[in-house]
Amino acid sequence: MEHEIGPIILTIVVAGSYFLPTLIAASKDHTDSVAVFLVNALLGWTVIGWGVALVWSYTDRSNSLKVPAKKTCPHCAVIILADSIFCRFCGREQPVNQAAEARRKKATEWGG
Repeated sequence: MEHEIGPIILTIVVAGSYFLPTLIAASKDHTDSVAVFLVNALLGWTVIGWGVALVWSYTDRSNSLKVPAKKTCPHCAVIILADSIFCRFCGREQPVNQAAEARRKKATEWGG
């Protein structure tokens, strides 16, 4: 009985290593985690397939596709970016909100 635990632990470690790209994609809530799993499961036995799945599990394009927040200028009713300090159409200063003010202060610290 005592010698039967070794192969079980070895199997768990090998399976965990084999499906490491899938585990990483699932933990990062990757948009293509199912596809990463399929590449990992079907082509992971080749070193190249496992490497492709590993690289793919770390790259997720969903963050780069976010649309910036927008708001309506209270002076001319044109839609502008929410972080705008001035309206690019009427040129008037926009009302300040807490989040925008924090970003402005951070930008002035870096930009001078």
